[in-house]
Amino acid sequence: MKPVFFLQPKKEVLYQYAKACIPNNDLLRHIKTAENKEITALLYFNEQDALHLSVADKQRNNETISINFSTGKSHHRLLFGGGKQQPITKACGLIKHKDWTILDATAGLAQDAFVIASLMSQSSITLIEQHPAIFSLIQYAIQQPTDNPAIQNICNKMSVINDDSITFMDTHKKQFDVIYLDPMYPERKKKAKVKKGMQALQTLIGHEQNETTLFESAIASAKQRVVIKRPKSAPFYANTQPSFDCSSKNTRYDVYVCN
Repeated sequence: MKPVFFLQPKKEVLYQYAKACIPNNDLLRHIKTAENKEITALLYFNEQDALHLSVADKQRNNETISINFSTGKSHHRLLFGGGKQQPITKACGLIKHKDWTILDATAGLAQDAFVIASLMSQSSITLIEQHPAIFSLIQYAIQQPTDNPAIQNICNKMSVINDDSITFMDTHKKQFDVIYLDPMYPERKKKAKVKKGMQALQTLIGHEQNETTLFESAIASAKQRVVIKRPKSAPFYANTQPSFDCSSKNTRYDVYVCN
């Protein structure tokens, strides 16, 4: 194991994993997490030189995540997701508007951004991720060399910025045609098993978000439309009815056309 940095609550942030790759592999300690949760996280390179994030909460529940666009769910969606007929494609307007630029303001593990980038022929997508550990995983995955030309071409359309999404949108108004939001789903009342990767995200980022502020910033910033991913049975985000929606079996993409 090659440690990159060690995350603890209430420590100063070091953002880019590249800055943390010290020759002697010393551990660097930083950050406070969402909601000041008492967690411990380790971002490290494994024996195959793949970047991983291991997260343990106060109850010693541990989960390790990584991002690899050449394998797993992202690659499966690339091969079998339905191509340009996917609801996400229609919601983002990529069929008729091939040159539209897209901002994914809630990047998460970048799975949706990868799918969107795979469907873009003449443009690019910018991702915003505020948490430095998740940002590092995304940055590493995008920059990883691959012998698959298709994956490399998709990654070339992606860039990630470590920033608060609301702050970024408020200072970059009307620079992106589409703003895509995949806000953290409301905390479940029933204790159902959370999908792999999501537990770590929820531990680091938390569930609480200011819906109204995020929504208003997106609407004010987008040139053409805002697309918000929701569970199919979920209420409208920020209690605002969309212009229209594009749905799959379990997911709804609410589209807000900007005037």
